[in-house]
Amino acid sequence: MMRYFVTLHATVIGIERPIFPINTKGYLVGVMIFIKILPELTNGVEVVGFLNSFPPRQEGEPDLHWMLLNMKDGVVMGITENFYNSFGMPS
Repeated sequence: MMRYFVTLHATVIGIERPIFPINTKGYLVGVMIFIKILPELTNGVEVVGFLNSFPPRQEGEPDLHWMLLNMKDGVVMGITENFYNSFGMPS
């Protein structure tokens, strides 16, 4: 974000992309984020983020199992709760 405000070159703004935040239980949650800049006369510029579940699933579809792995050293950075429920690996 700082780079954008200095150079006005957008690398993450206006592009929907997946992110994997960690919920309060310590598990990954798949989310799509879209960041947008909104010019506002009263407050100047506002940065807004829109979140959607990722991937969007229809009712009755099976839960996906996610594991976030650091490819440099093979360290598991996080898992989804259904990964834990299926395989017993702690978060």
